Amino acid sequence: MKKPIFLVGYRCVGKSTVAFHLARMLDVPWVDLDRDMEEHAGCSIEEFVQRHGWDAFRELEIFSLQRVLKAGFIVVATGGGIVTRPENIHTMRAQGLVFHLDAMSETVAARMAKDHKNGVVRPALKGFSALDEVQEIMASRAPLYAEAAHGTVKTDHLSPEDVALEIMQTLKQYLQ
Repeated sequence: MKKPIFLVGYRCVGKSTVAFHLARMLDVPWVDLDRDMEEHAGCSIEEFVQRHGWDAFRELEIFSLQRVLKAGFIVVATGGGIVTRPENIHTMRAQGLVFHLDAMSETVAARMAKDHKNGVVRPALKGFSALDEVQEIMASRAPLYAEAAHGTVKTDHLSPEDVALEIMQTLKQYLQ
C-alpha cells in the first residue's frame, strides 16, 4: 500500500500533530492541507475566508487535495470541513486511507480556547459561543466523518504519539 493517509476530524482534535508523528513512524512526508492552502493563497485561512467566503475556500480545498494526491505515499492532515464536499470524501476513500480523529466537544472547545490564548485564531463558522458551535458542527459532521473514515481514534485522553500508534496498528493490515 503506497497510498496517501488522510486524517479527518473537527478542529483541534490533533490532526496536524498526529500527522507529523505518523509520518515519522512511516518514514514518509506529511502535509497540513490548511498550511498548504495558505501558502498557495498567500494569506491565512481567516483572511481568505473574509475576502472570498467559505464557498471559495472549499473550492481552494478541492484544488489543494487534488495537488497533494500527486505526492503518492504521504500523510495528510486535512481541514475540519473537508468532508462537507461529497467529492472530497469520495476522492480520499478511493485514493487513500482515511482516519477520523475524534474528541468530545468539551475537549475541542478547551483546546480551541488554549489556541486562542496562544494567538492562534480560527475563523468562526457560525458565530455562536465556542462550545455551542463545536457541539452543533460536530453533530452535523459526525455522519460525514463516519462515511469518510476507514477507522476512528478518540483523541481525548491520548497523546499524539499514542494516536499515531493506534493508527499504525490499523495500518498493518493495509501495509502487508
